[in-house]
Amino acid sequence: MPDFNKNFAQTLAALNPAQRVAVEHIDGPTLVIAGPGTGKTHILAARIGQILTKTDTQPYNILCLTFTDAAVQAMRERLVSLIGPDANKVQINTFHSFCNRVIQDNLDLFGRQDLTQLDELERRQIIRQLLDELPHEHALKCGRGSDVYFYEKHLADLFKLMKTEAWTPQYISRKIDEWVAFLPQNPDFHYKISKKGLFSKGDLKTDSIADETEKMERLKAGAQLYYRFEALKSAAHRYDFDDMVLWVIEAFDRFPFLLRGYQEQFLYFLIDEFQDTNGSQNRIVSQLIGFWEQPNIFIVGDDDQAIYEFQGARLKSLVDFYETYQKDVKVVVLKDNYRSSQNLLDSTSNIIENNELRILNNIQNLKLEKKLTAKGVFANSKIEPKIIEYPNRAHEITDIVKQVETLILEADAQKQKIDIALIYARHRQIEPFIALFDKLGLSYSVRRAINILDDALIQNVRLLLEYISFESQRPFSGEHLLFKILNIRFLSILQHDVLKITTYLAKKNNSNIIVDDLEAPLSKIEMKMTWRETIAQLPRIKFADKNKIVAFSTHLESWIAAVGNEPLSVLIERIMNQSGLLSWILEEENKSEYAQIIYTFFDFIKNETAKRPRLTLADFLKTLDLMDANNIRLEFIKNTVSKEGSTSVLLTTAHSAKGLEFDRVFIVDAVKTEWEEARNGNALRFKLPESLTFTAEADATEARRRLFYVAATRAKEYLTVSYARTDARGKGLMPTQFLEEMKTNAVEKRQLDDDSVLHSQIAMLTEGGQIATDLVEKAYINDILKGFQLSISALNAYLDCPLGFYFSFILKIPSQPSPYFQYGEAV
Repeated sequence: MPDFNKNFAQTLAALNPAQRVAVEHIDGPTLVIAGPGTGKTHILAARIGQILTKTDTQPYNILCLTFTDAAVQAMRERLVSLIGPDANKVQINTFHSFCNRVIQDNLDLFGRQDLTQLDELERRQIIRQLLDELPHEHALKCGRGSDVYFYEKHLADLFKLMKTEAWTPQYISRKIDEWVAFLPQNPDFHYKISKKGLFSKGDLKTDSIADETEKMERLKAGAQLYYRFEALKSAAHRYDFDDMVLWVIEAFDRFPFLLRGYQEQFLYFLIDEFQDTNGSQNRIVSQLIGFWEQPNIFIVGDDDQAIYEFQGARLKSLVDFYETYQKDVKVVVLKDNYRSSQNLLDSTSNIIENNELRILNNIQNLKLEKKLTAKGVFANSKIEPKIIEYPNRAHEITDIVKQVETLILEADAQKQKIDIALIYARHRQIEPFIALFDKLGLSYSVRRAINILDDALIQNVRLLLEYISFESQRPFSGEHLLFKILNIRFLSILQHDVLKITTYLAKKNNSNIIVDDLEAPLSKIEMKMTWRETIAQLPRIKFADKNKIVAFSTHLESWIAAVGNEPLSVLIERIMNQSGLLSWILEEENKSEYAQIIYTFFDFIKNETAKRPRLTLADFLKTLDLMDANNIRLEFIKNTVSKEGSTSVLLTTAHSAKGLEFDRVFIVDAVKTEWEEARNGNALRFKLPESLTFTAEADATEARRRLFYVAATRAKEYLTVSYARTDARGKGLMPTQFLEEMKTNAVEKRQLDDDSVLHSQIAMLTEGGQIATDLVEKAYINDILKGFQLSISALNAYLDCPLGFYFSFILKIPSQPSPYFQYGEAV
């Protein structure tokens, strides 16, 4: 067994002076400002060990709250290495898991066993019901004309925000009134210059005030609908994920004995990443520590690494904590960085110092200093962060991937492992890099949420389900789908055999395929013999694999008959098995991904049938259509590891990179549009008053600067930031201002030779294999076309498959096309 006492003693001895103060000052409130690489997780674990060593506190009397399951796991592993098995008794939880535990331990007080979690489609449907109830003159309907649901996404966002921040409608109304009353005194609503005959400097912007007041009244009207939304949700026996926190807050207020029980159990509190706690999470903490005048609470965080919304409110929480316990609070600033070189720390410090919204500017009496000092193995490295400008994105992608390839090959040759990361602001930026990594056979890993409803496999499953649903309601009403279904890959029916059936039907019906209306679908082409009858009767045709067609037809008839006789989940499970889908997946190279997609889809079906036991196949397909129409995603987290056993590069967003560190960091596509401009989500949100957010959050530059700072500080020694002057269409791009703020001397303009760029672009098109397609005999083609006239619409109906497939077929390249962009649309 390890000598944990010795391990812990060695850990304490290795602490720097500031860390030691943070660890040993265990009584009373403590506020630790921990910059990147300063050992935050280390001191949290060491402090817990110190409490257990120096006091008679038991492990279950300590509560540590953090934000992610990964952080909980990392904390527990570190603690086990320090103090041994007792670490498993310490209460280390996320906020949600802690609240869930309170609910499960006290079900007699909560009484909510019959609820199921609200999904996004149900949320939209409830909000639409709520909007339908409003009178025509309501602020959220007046002037909207036929677009009565214009504010549905605004309301969904507002209600979620009210939950996470623990805002009541009354509180929002009060803050709105404060803001509107302040507008005439707000300098932003006064003219800065005079314009002769119109206004003078200092005059009120009356139109702007009227517009702002109207927006605030609209927000107030939306907030007043919150209770009705909750009532409709409760009537449907649904709950939100964030409801758990609010239920516990409410229960602690309603049942003092419940709160007192947890206050008596927990004697020490540790809150990780405090800069990211929202209003409701803060309220939970306040309730738990409210029993003591000077609670034993240890708060650790870094305002410069707050990368979520409402930083003004978050910073105010830090300042309020300090001011509440000002007489006794111990403030510790960790400035020794054990990750990065001093050159890198200086450059990143130059960036973040441009922010005004920082704790050192708000607690001025302490004269805080946050300049980081390098103390790790790379402290004295002379390598500076590098900025590279490329003429266009093709040059940038080619060169960055080539640099990564060289690093991987060198590391593998020397049997060394180095951690490499490509960091970007948004997922869409990394797609061309992934394509080139794939074509060159380089190892990488990426984690991203994908919408499985966009996946071609699920599109094919839905196509089959739609046909079965049509046929179960009215025979032969799904004829227009069957040709495409016979070409679905997992059915394994040979194309030659489908072609022979097509030829047979053309001859048997003895009629030209003529469509006068160019927009008419293939279903309107009158055919005397149906596809369903043909595959069931199997006329005298020399098939290459007759058994496949026989099996499919037999199963198809049984599936159609079972629609009204079997539970939906049982029916679909049977279809997945009997269609050959599952066995086909096991033979595919991407079987792991396909399995996750099918599992996610089937899990969704089970959840839907659990909510609605009488759910029919037709209703389920309508649900999927509604999700498509409302851009509601059915997601699973796709973890792609392209190759095992070699040095790999992690492709990650700046948000996901937080808490990680790498030997080499490449920040790619560092242009203004991606790194500075906020996402377009604000267009579907109510404007909030500054009395709620405590800052003008509309100007997101500081928030985006913090995000860039987090990305840059992941590097130990090598940091490369790159951007292109033009995009793929030749449109000019501007580098983000954060590059100039770095003040590094290592700036380079780099242009590759045309052959190198062309080679990478050709590689993206041609490497990785070709589509294997059997050649169709010319005789069959002549037979089909003889005496026929094919309109564009008829051709479209036959070739109604993803456009990318046809392009890839022509070019002999693999593709992952969008399932919504069809060949006919391009025609």
